[in-house]
Amino acid sequence: GKLSPIARSYDGNDWEMAGGNFAQTLLGGKAWNCYENKCQISLPSLEGNEKYRLSSYSYDLPEEDKIARLLESTTFGPTWGEVSS
Repeated sequence: GKLSPIARSYDGNDWEMAGGNFAQTLLGGKAWNCYENKCQISLPSLEGNEKYRLSSYSYDLPEEDKIARLLESTTFGPTWGEVSS
């Protein structure tokens, strides 16, 4: 079946609604309740064989990408020479 994201959390941040009409329609303004190290929300019932699925992904950026992100957030952007040095 087709997967449609409804929420996301990354880098240890609280959960937030995913962009797009599907998530907005399904959750209809429901709020996440987040505490010290957990979050909860009451999800609506699904029809037929539909299911909710929680997925987790982990990745590491190469050092060049980390440097580029830092420079993009603090300057007008890096040059290739700055990233590869």
